[in-house]
Amino acid sequence: MPFLGNTPAQGFVNSVTKDDFTPNGTTTAFTLSKVATTNSIEVYVGNVRQEPTDAYSVSGTTLTMTEAPASSVNFYVMHVQGTIESTTVPPAGSIVANSLASTLDLSGKSVTYGLTDSDMPAGSVIQVVSFMYGTQIATTGTSYVDSGITLSITPSSTSSKILVAVTVGGFELVAARNAMYTNLVRGSTQIYQPNGYVGFPAGSIRVYPATSYSYLDSPATTSATTYKVQFKGEGGSGAVNINVNGSDSTITLMEIQG
Repeated sequence: MPFLGNTPAQGFVNSVTKDDFTPNGTTTAFTLSKVATTNSIEVYVGNVRQEPTDAYSVSGTTLTMTEAPASSVNFYVMHVQGTIESTTVPPAGSIVANSLASTLDLSGKSVTYGLTDSDMPAGSVIQVVSFMYGTQIATTGTSYVDSGITLSITPSSTSSKILVAVTVGGFELVAARNAMYTNLVRGSTQIYQPNGYVGFPAGSIRVYPATSYSYLDSPATTSATTYKVQFKGEGGSGAVNINVNGSDSTITLMEIQG
């Protein structure tokens, strides 16, 4: 039949512990061989069993007799209820990898770990936000204007990097306009302009495919930070349009652990 509690190593065997003492007629406190309680032991003085509480009491491993047993009398204790077990909570940080089984079965269990951004190794992606903009917009000037391609992110640490990935939808040059520039700004500060510009021979309306680029920024802040794309025409006159013919532009911001 099954056991309640710990299974004895050798099944049902006589494993009652006996403590023998040699009284001197004056000592009332005696040390037991293991932790016990008043009702978990039997105390015999002169082979006569003593009454718990009235004749003795137990605290931990200390047996205290109400009266000192007479010198040289036959005095012994039987631990009839076995060892009293206690639960110990391991101190913080005391459980190491070698203490765990090589395979842990957590089926049906819920495991919660308070993982924070700071626990991630350098180079890890902490968060990603993205925005798609499909409205056609135009400028006829030669100074940068906002394109509508804009997005904000709130870094979790001042050491984080922000990887900005931009795709500007199909663009159109009208009349004598022969080039277009794009510009990436953080807030109102220019942080990146793609090398050079796209140049074209003068002529009538010309439509070109999307252009893409990326930039790794170090904003050094935990405040909400806005990135946006600006654009302008260059050379000659006429309009520059983006997101023509139903094309879309996108901007994606990725926070990278520093």
